[in-house]
Amino acid sequence: MGRGKCQDCLFWDRIGASSLGECHRYAPGVSHAAGPVWPRTVVDSGCGEFEARAAAVPSAAEPTSD
Repeated sequence: MGRGKCQDCLFWDRIGASSLGECHRYAPGVSHAAGPVWPRTVVDSGCGEFEARAAAVPSAAEPTSD
């Protein structure tokens, strides 16, 4: 674990095309009106629970440069 940016974290999911996302490191909080609520952060936030995403592996459909 280290201090990296949310956008590079395994537990972070971007919300649409915005700079906002949700941290899924722990269980969500509960809102009786809206149901489960995950903490929202921006791409360049970070915390001590950071874990890097695995490197993206090109799929068979993606061209590679040889």
